[in-house]
Amino acid sequence: MELKLIFMLSSDVEVSDTAYGLNFRKEIEEVYVGDTWQECCDEASDYWDYDTTMFPTDENGDIGDTRKDLIKVRKKVDSNWEEYSEEEEEKNY
Repeated sequence: MELKLIFMLSSDVEVSDTAYGLNFRKEIEEVYVGDTWQECCDEASDYWDYDTTMFPTDENGDIGDTRKDLIKVRKKVDSNWEEYSEEEEEKNY
């Protein structure tokens, strides 16, 4: 099984003089492979850290408080990515 986890990275740093505005947000995708969805999620939990160098900084060089929130899960079916729902999770559990 292949799962694509889609996360929203965000920072609350105030950088009003850039294109980011007051809050930085960036969507990232990570793909995990395992025999089951549980294995994919276990692997993802081992890599919860993220690269903070992509965040803008304020005039003091601070990035503020940052977050990594899971917003979508997709599974690979043949060569297409499809939304993975809670109902499917319950069937496969």
